[in-house]
Parts: sequence; C-alpha cells; structure tokens
Amino acid sequence: MAFDNFTVNVVSFNETEGVDWTQSRPSVTLIITPNAGYAINVANFSPITPLPTYVDSVTFSQSGTNIECVILYTSPSVMPSNDVLIALCINGSATEIAYSVSGDVLGIQAGCNISNTIPTAYANQGNFNETKAVLYLTVRADTGYYFPVQPTLVLSVGSTSNYVISKTNILDGSGNITETNFVVQYTFPNFSVTGNHLTLSACAAEIYSPSIEIQSYTMNPTNVIVSGETRPITIYGITGAAWRLVVTESVGGTTILDKLGTIDSSGSVTESIVFPLSTVDVVYTFTLTGDLASSFCTTSPYTPCVTGQPSVWQLYQYTAQDVSFNLTSTFSSITIGAADTKSFTPLGTPGITAYSVSASKPGSSQDFIFNTTPTSTNWSNQNGTYPITNQTVQDPLLITINNASDPKTLVIDLDTNIAQVGTQPLLSVLNLDNFLLSYTELTLCYATTETALCCGTSESRTVFVQGDVANLAGVTGDLYTNATFQTKAADGYYSDDVSITCTAAALPSILASGPGATDLCSSPQSTPIYFQVAAGATNTFPAINDSVFTDASGATPLNNTATIYYYMAGLIALGVQNGIVISSGPCSTALPSYNYYTAKGCPATNYDGFDRIVKTTATLTSDGTPAGSNMFTDNGSSWWIDNTSTETAYNANLNCGCGTGNTCPSADCYSLNISNKTIYPSCQQV
Repeated sequence: MAFDNFTVNVVSFNETEGVDWTQSRPSVTLIITPNAGYAINVANFSPITPLPTYVDSVTFSQSGTNIECVILYTSPSVMPSNDVLIALCINGSATEIAYSVSGDVLGIQAGCNISNTIPTAYANQGNFNETKAVLYLTVRADTGYYFPVQPTLVLSVGSTSNYVISKTNILDGSGNITETNFVVQYTFPNFSVTGNHLTLSACAAEIYSPSIEIQSYTMNPTNVIVSGETRPITIYGITGAAWRLVVTESVGGTTILDKLGTIDSSGSVTESIVFPLSTVDVVYTFTLTGDLASSFCTTSPYTPCVTGQPSVWQLYQYTAQDVSFNLTSTFSSITIGAADTKSFTPLGTPGITAYSVSASKPGSSQDFIFNTTPTSTNWSNQNGTYPITNQTVQDPLLITINNASDPKTLVIDLDTNIAQVGTQPLLSVLNLDNFLLSYTELTLCYATTETALCCGTSESRTVFVQGDVANLAGVTGDLYTNATFQTKAADGYYSDDVSITCTAAALPSILASGPGATDLCSSPQSTPIYFQVAAGATNTFPAINDSVFTDASGATPLNNTATIYYYMAGLIALGVQNGIVISSGPCSTALPSYNYYTAKGCPATNYDGFDRIVKTTATLTSDGTPAGSNMFTDNGSSWWIDNTSTETAYNANLNCGCGTGNTCPSADCYSLNISNKTIYPSCQQV
C-alpha cells in the first residue's frame, strides 16, 4: 500500500470460521519501506487511535532503512463467517536524502596562453533524480590569441548517463573562438559519487595578422634545355602586396620578361617565362622586387640564403655536351684506340647508349690475357650528380680478344644508361693495368755487393717484372723469380749490362789505434781503417752508420762481431760493431801516473816493500810533484790514497835518506806525505 514516499505491505491469511486465530497467529508484522531517494525514521511513526477492532496494540521499530510495524491481535479473536479487513491508520512521513557528487578537472596545460584561472575541482549535492549544475567552467584566450581547435570538456571517469555538458563560444570579429563557457549538469542517483574526472582540452594560438608582403616564389630550378621552353613561376604573398619580376639573358643583355602587379585575394600570381632556343651557353638572371618579406636575401651575394629565398637568382642554358668512354694503360706495348664520344643536350635523358673502345699491341708481344675479368663497376665517373652526367655502365661487358692477329687486338663493347646529361664533358675509363696479366722476363747480372758487381764477379740471373719494360731502367716495382709474382728475387745488386767491367775504386781511409774495450785516448795511430760513404754523402771521416773495413776493397768488415770495440783516430773514439760505426765522439783522457814507495818517515828502512801507482787530477809542480792535489789508485777517481788522518810518506827513490826539514838529502829524491787524501810535500828536490 502506497503512502507519502513510502509503502506498507499487506498481510493476509486464511482462517477457519469459529477458530480463534490468535492461537496460531497472535500478531502480524508489517514492513514500511521508503521510496528511492527517501528515508524513514521510527520516531516519526505512531498509530492513530482508536485502534481498529481485533487490534490490541501497535509498536514500531527501526530495521535498517525500513520500519517494522508489529500488530498484536486482541485475544481471543474468533474468525467470523465472512472475511475480516483490519485497516490500521498510522501517522508517519518520509524525508528526501541529499546525495553528493565530487570530482576534479584534468588536462590543464601551462603555456597554452589561457588568461583566466581554470577550476581544478567541483562538488555539489542533490536529491534522487534531481538535475543540478555542478560546474561552470570558462576558458579564455590571452589577448591577441584564439583557439584554433574547439576547446572540449569531456567526462573521463564517471557515468556518462548522469552528466550533460554544454558549451557556448565567444567569437571575435574574424570568427575566431576567443572564449568557451562550459556548463556541467548532473542528475543525482540514489547514492553519492566521488572520484569523477573531467578532462579539458584547450590551447590558444596567436592570431595571425600578416604584413602585406611578398612571401615566396616557386619555379623549376633546373637548367633550361638548349632548344628552349616555357616555364611558369608563381609568386605568393598577402593580398595587396606589390611585386615586379625582371628576367634578362647574358648574351645580348635582352630582357625576356618585365612584369609587375599586386597579389589578389587568391594569395598568389603565376607568370609564364618563354626561354628561346640558343646555340651558345646562356645565363638568365631573375630579379624580384616589391614588398618583399624580410626573409628574402636582397644583397649580394644572394646565395646561399639561409633565411628564405634570394631576390636575385639565375638559371643556365647549356649547349650539347660530350659523354666519352675509353681504355687506359701504362704498359708500353699497349696502344689505346680513340675514345668513343657522343654529344647530348644537357639535362637530357638518353637512356641506354652503346659504346665501343679498343686497344692493340704488336704481334711479337705478350698476348692479351685477363688476370681478372673487368665488370661494369670498374669504369670511372659513374653515378654522377648534376652538373656531372649521371650514367651507369651495364653488365655484361662484351670483350673480344684476337691474339692471332698482328697487331693483337682487344675490343670492349658496352652499354651505359645515361640517366641525365650534365653541363660539362664526361670521360669514363677502364684501366687495363688492373686486369691484364703483363710481365717482362729480364736476364741480369747479380752480386751480393755493389763492389762485386762492378768488379766483374757477378752471376747471371733471370728475373720477372710486372708490365712491359725494355730494360731494368723501366722497372718501377719489385723483381720476382717467376711470372706469377709469388716469390721476390734475392736482395743484392743487379745490372742489365752483361759486359760490365770496372776497377773498383779504393775506399777512403784514416789512421787509428785500437781495438780497445774503452774509449781512452791511445797511440800510436798507425793502422788504416777503410770506410764506405753512404750514397749521396760527402763526409771524409767515418760517420755513424758507415760501413768500415780492414781492406781498401771493402771485402773484410772491421770488427765483424757483436762486441763493441773502440778505435782512436786523433782525439776521436769510433765505436764499431758488426762492421758498422755505431758511435763517434771525443776519446777519454787518462790521468797521469807516478810510481812511489811507501815509508813511515825516516829512515827508509821502514819501506813496506810495495809499489804505489799514484794518479792525480792536478797540474804538476815545477819539480814534477802533484803537490796539493787529490790522488787516486785508479783512473776512475774512485779509490783514494791514504784516506786517513795519519800522514804516510811516499818516496820516489828507495835510497833517499832523510833530509833536514823540507830538504831532500840528494838531488834525485823527493817524497810526499799524504793524509786525508791530500798531498803534503815533506821534502823537495834540490
């Protein structure tokens, strides 16, 4: 049964006439249920009295969102012979539930030239099935900007059946969208909603307000064909921009076009340029003036123009150009035939074109034999780009050889695909040297040394060289022992003068002493040393890396061992190893030596019986003593004499006695007292 925004169920049951139904059913429960979007509270419900017949009491209790109404029957309640309808009147009402919705706005981009603040969230409340506006959103472009794409606001998370999004645009005088206003309406379900997302897409761009100017031009930039042609040029600009185009040719200075005008609403203008036939090379100069945009290059040099286009530019008209093929070779026996040359109009596309080239050699010469067969890729100057002719040799090459004729002949027929003729001559060649087997057999004189070769002690040897040569002077590469060039000939000296005879010139020489293990200066210097001056050198004294010998013919190397020995020539010490000078420099001077005998003072009978060889770095005094100098036992100045504080006498004559003071007893006597490595004279010669 329906009431105001709630319903109550009807309970019915069958009972036998005359029976007290309270025995089996003392009460009945009615369920009060709120309508969708409404709520009921037990506090708001009560029965209306008086209670109807058969009803003893009525109680209400809350059961979740429903209310239970328990009706207790009056006992006894006997079932009459007719149906019983118990109608209970109650007080009660339902209240509407306020539901909520909340969400956020996504997709708001920085740097999109939006002037107003965009809300990032929205929320509202409403009753079930109530429709309310939950968001008013305006997106407005900065001054001087517009929305080139219609701003949109769409539901990205949520139930689309609950949302209606509408928009209105505000336009400027040119019809550009400068502002869009969105209204988001929401119909509330019977539950609250959170976490919905609306996504905004809106980005403004600057309103284009171009200057009235010429912006660019387009035309075919390739060279004009020699037969002449008509070629269009299109000039682009803003309506009202003025232009003038002048085209002159270089031969006679004739102006072939001079037109001017303004750009209409179409934004462009097209003119046709008529280029005449020419028998000579012509340069056409284009000059564009007027309301040119700043991107044009308007001062010389006009190219390259990195900002836009040159206002002055040129096209070229060339006469016919030659495309040639030929062979080449450095072999002296080969004669190359004339080049096969054909002329074409520049920028033309002849396509497949046949050529034929040839070479010959005397019948007595070696046959034409290919070591490696040439292919199309071995020709030079292929696949060029303008202004070079773009041609590609085609496979296969037709090679015809006749070694039975005199002269022997070689003919190569080929096809080339000329994709585009350039504006300058082109020669493509095939180098036969890379493919022909060619050698010369030479009989030469051989010796291990140049001296032996010149002295007629050589032997005859057969060698092979690459290419056709008349003699040894024509050889530029290595010598080989066979015609396959696998093994090189032995190192040494070769000559093709089979009757070569000469008298070997004596080697220059110097006098020296030695050999010695050190570089100490020594004499006498009476042994001759012979040396071989390096090619191109003019030295008259052995230099480092020169070969040295014991004989004038250079047959026997000096000190042909791995041990270094020194030879003194004047004051120069030459270090020699394996017959080669490996060092050269001043010899070392030995310290002078003196023989003394030791004695512990006087008399001389205290002589200990040992000689002492004393060497000194000092200059001798007038009496021959090295007084006051440091003295050593060796030439390297490493061992000191008497490095103690006690003086020891060193006498030059065992028979010297003791004098008085510093006076020696006889004329041939002198002695030295040495302590702490220093000489102190005890007596001097008188």
